[in-house]
Amino acid sequence: MEISKELALELGVSMTDLFYLYKVLYKLPDVDIEGLESKGYLQFNAVSDSIARKLIPQKTPFDTIYDSYPHKIGTRVLKAVKHDTGDYSYCTSKFNYYVRKNPDVASKMLKGLKMELQMREKGNSQQFQQDIKTWFNQRTWEKYCDLEIEEEIEKYDAI
Repeated sequence: MEISKELALELGVSMTDLFYLYKVLYKLPDVDIEGLESKGYLQFNAVSDSIARKLIPQKTPFDTIYDSYPHKIGTRVLKAVKHDTGDYSYCTSKFNYYVRKNPDVASKMLKGLKMELQMREKGNSQQFQQDIKTWFNQRTWEKYCDLEIEEEIEKYDAI
């Protein structure tokens, strides 16, 4: 692996920090960082972690929810896969609106989505899954976020 001094200067980081970024980005398991540090070739510091967080894109809570939502059930399309579409921008604006009202809504949305998907799979009712815009508009996650899957399965098994 070659580390470019020009790239380090362009990013405004040290050569050591750029090496660290390469390691994180490319998930290089065979690099013995501790060995390189002990021999004096590298000197890592707390700046490396903060630079990595800034330069390496992190998945937002909204992206996690959007990407977890099923794209297609059978022949029905529930959402667009790409993030440069109308579905994504519409749902982003709705998500931001809900977060302004309640900052904890993202965790409830994700929990509700996971619960709904589990229940639909267990009940074999995936074909009734709403498209993502309807899911956001009707706040469907609220119906599922406080449920526990074992309790609900036992209710359906008893019928």
